[in-house]
Amino acid sequence: MKRIKFFFQYISKLINRYWHFILISCVITGLIFFFSVHFSGLIKQQIPKKKHVGVVGKYRLNNLPPDIYKLFSYGLTEIMPNSRATRSPIVSNWTINAEGQEYTFYLKDKVNWQNGEPLKSSQIKYDIEGTTFNAEPNKVIIKLESPFAPLPTLLNQPLIKKKKVGLGKYKIKTLQIQAGAISSMVLTQDKPQKERVIINFYPSQEELITAFQLGKIDEAWNVTELNEIKNWKNIEIKTEQHATTNYAAIFFNTQKSPLDNKRVRQALSYCLKKPQKKDRAIGPISPSSWAYNEGVKTYSYNPSHGRKLFEEGWDPGEKMNITLSTLPELLDWAEKIKDDWQNNLNINVAIKVSRFVPEPNNFDAFLGYGLIPPDPDQYTFWHSTQSENLTGINNAKIDQLLEKGRKTIDGEERKEIYYDFQQTLSEEVPAIFLFYPKKYKIIRK
Repeated sequence: MKRIKFFFQYISKLINRYWHFILISCVITGLIFFFSVHFSGLIKQQIPKKKHVGVVGKYRLNNLPPDIYKLFSYGLTEIMPNSRATRSPIVSNWTINAEGQEYTFYLKDKVNWQNGEPLKSSQIKYDIEGTTFNAEPNKVIIKLESPFAPLPTLLNQPLIKKKKVGLGKYKIKTLQIQAGAISSMVLTQDKPQKERVIINFYPSQEELITAFQLGKIDEAWNVTELNEIKNWKNIEIKTEQHATTNYAAIFFNTQKSPLDNKRVRQALSYCLKKPQKKDRAIGPISPSSWAYNEGVKTYSYNPSHGRKLFEEGWDPGEKMNITLSTLPELLDWAEKIKDDWQNNLNINVAIKVSRFVPEPNNFDAFLGYGLIPPDPDQYTFWHSTQSENLTGINNAKIDQLLEKGRKTIDGEERKEIYYDFQQTLSEEVPAIFLFYPKKYKIIRK
C-alpha cells in the first residue's frame, strides 16, 4: 500500500509541475492524428483504384464485347435480357411509321461528349446498308429502302467521335493496337471516384490463365474451361451461362450424302444422348428471347425409333462412314457422340480435330458453336442464299419465313413467324442443338 501511495503522489507532483508540457503534447498529438486521418483519406481519393482484366479474343473498337464497350459509350439503343431493344441513356423516345421504313429517334437535352462538347444529331451515323440518316434539331430520322425489323438491335453499337471520345462513364485513356487488333486498353473514370480499368487481350485461354497465375491481371473474363483452376486458393469463380450469345451444336452438311437425307439426320438425333433439360439447347434462338419456341421437336433419346428411321433412309447392308470435325475444347463431347452413333446405328465415325470452322460443303458433320444474335432474325445463318449458311440447308418454307420475319414490324406477327421457323427447322434437322456453353469469371480475392 505504501508503494501504491508513493506512486500516485509521484505522478501527481509530476503533473502539477509539468502540466503545461503535457497539455501541449496532447493537443499536438490530437492534431497530428486528425490531420493524418483526414489527409490520408484525401490522398486515397486522389490515387485511382486499379483493376487489371484479361479477355480472350481479337477485337477492334467497333466489335468489342458488350460488357466492355458499354463502359465507355452508348448507342441509340440497348438490348434487354429478353432480346428486345430499348432506348439508351441518350434517347428519350423513338417512333416507327406504319410502313416500317422510317424510324425517328428523339435525343435527350443536354447530352455531352466526354470532352464536354454537346452531342449533335448530325454526329449520329451508322454504316448500315439500305439506310440514310437525316439530322434535325434533337432528333435523328432513319429512312430505309425496305422494312427491316431488326434495325433497332443494330443501333446499340457505341457512338465514338475522333480521338476516341465517347458518351459513357469511362474514358479511353490509351489504346494499344497490334496486328490490326486491340492488345490492351486503359479506361478511366473520375466520378464518383477515381478508377482505372486496364484490359488486356490474349490470343488463347492458355495465355490468359498464365497471365492470371503470374499476377499480371486480377480478373479473367469468359473462361470456358476450369480444369485445375477450381482447386486454386484465394480466388472467386462466377458462373455465367451464355444462353444469349452462342450455343453448341452438331452442324450437318445437308448437301452431301448421306447427310442430305432428312431421315438419316433425324435418326442420328434420336440415337444421341443429349444434356439434361436445364442445360439443353433446342434451337438457334435464345431461351430468354421473346420469340423463343419451347414446343419444338427435341428428339429425346430413342435408339429403337432412330434405327427404324435410319433403315428408311439408308441401305442397312451398306456401311456408313461419317467424319465428325470438332473444336479441341469439344473433343470429349465428340467422343460421346461417336460412341452413341457407332453403338446404336453400327456406323463408322472418325473424329477430326481442328481449331477452325470448316468451309461450307467441305465436311460431313461439325461439332462447334453457333452465334445467337440479339434479334431473332436468323436470315444470315439458315437462308439458302447466304454464304454463312454452314449446313447448306435449302428449304423453301424456311427461306420464306426468314424473309417475312425481317420485314414484319408487328411484334406478335413476328413472334408467330419465328415460332413457325423454329418448328420447321427442328423437323429438317440441319443441326442437332446440344447446350449453351458456360463461361466463368475468375477473380483474385
